[in-house]
Amino acid sequence: MEIGWRQCLGWFSGKRAAPVLGIDLSADAVRVIELSAVGGRWRVECYARRMLPHGAIRDGNIVHSALVSQALLEALTESGTPVRRAALALPSGLVIRKVLRLPDDLSDEELESQVEADAEDTLPFSLDELRLDFAVIGPSADDPGKIDVMLVAARKEKIDERVSLAESVGLQAVADRKSTRLNSSHVSESRMPSSA
Repeated sequence: MEIGWRQCLGWFSGKRAAPVLGIDLSADAVRVIELSAVGGRWRVECYARRMLPHGAIRDGNIVHSALVSQALLEALTESGTPVRRAALALPSGLVIRKVLRLPDDLSDEELESQVEADAEDTLPFSLDELRLDFAVIGPSADDPGKIDVMLVAARKEKIDERVSLAESVGLQAVADRKSTRLNSSHVSESRMPSSA
């Protein structure tokens, strides 16, 4: 895994990233989109949608992987895109989000250790079952000397399920730690809830 969705957004900073497809798996359809930036605006290069039979995906969980895989392959073919690097997202119902309030004088290493310790104490799953990420939102509005940190966690099996699906149709699922880490402007703009 080398590049993620954030690198795609690097076009706005003047850097051109390797093309990446966005893949959306919802209860009713599979969608494939390839975007490019032209003059600071996004342009759709390729798009395709394939409907899914009822129940192929339920509550964000892939129930019938063969049906979803076939729909994804058909959408890729219809789109005509040559790109085989893909970013896939998890539905919000499969992601745990929590705002942590931590001391503002921690080093990067101490911050990471504290986030991991808090995750171990507060999340409903063992850390061995989860992939974690976090981002500093900024100074805490309610508590001087503290910072708010957004913790995001998802079960490894749900991530692996989507990676396997992508690989089954010849795609390379791409991400990296920096690209999946939330930045504080994204967190504040999206007004993410403090828990799942």
